[in-house]
Amino acid sequence: MRRKFLAFLFILVPASIPLYVQPAQAQVSSGISSGPARSDGLSASLVKVIVGRDSVTAQIEVTNNTQARVYLTDARVDGAQKAFLGSGEHLLDPFPAGMPFCNGDYSGCVKNPYDMDLTKFSYLEPGDTLGLSMRYGALLPVRSDDSITFALVLIARKAAVGRSPSDAGPPEQVRFNFRFIQLSAK
Repeated sequence: MRRKFLAFLFILVPASIPLYVQPAQAQVSSGISSGPARSDGLSASLVKVIVGRDSVTAQIEVTNNTQARVYLTDARVDGAQKAFLGSGEHLLDPFPAGMPFCNGDYSGCVKNPYDMDLTKFSYLEPGDTLGLSMRYGALLPVRSDDSITFALVLIARKAAVGRSPSDAGPPEQVRFNFRFIQLSAK
């Protein structure tokens, strides 16, 4: 009898350990069916959506499909980058991680020489991929059965491979749209 009890514990305890490792109130969506969004030779794929009690975080991979080096920064408070839930709640401006950002909208950022200095940009060589996340705060608790719609608005400057960064072209807006992404698989 004691052996059966110990065998039961041996199976039960390891299976319950992951429950203590995950943060409380967080759910990760799986089975994201959205294909990559494309804009101006770049593509962006939504990898994962993490739902917290008062936030939604989108993890995204951006790939350079051009033959040029592409310098990128995020226009953090651009109105086109706003997100909303299917339930109707508008989310707060996002906070990017994994990429520099300008704390303005696209037109304000490109007018400011400080923000357009290439030291304020990440860059991707041809074929390279960059991982980033966008964390959107919510004023109300987020339901895991909801959906999210958002856009990623980046500022891009291109330069020929092997050329000086000072040869980078003028800023261009690159926009990726993600529509009605389910927050969790049913």
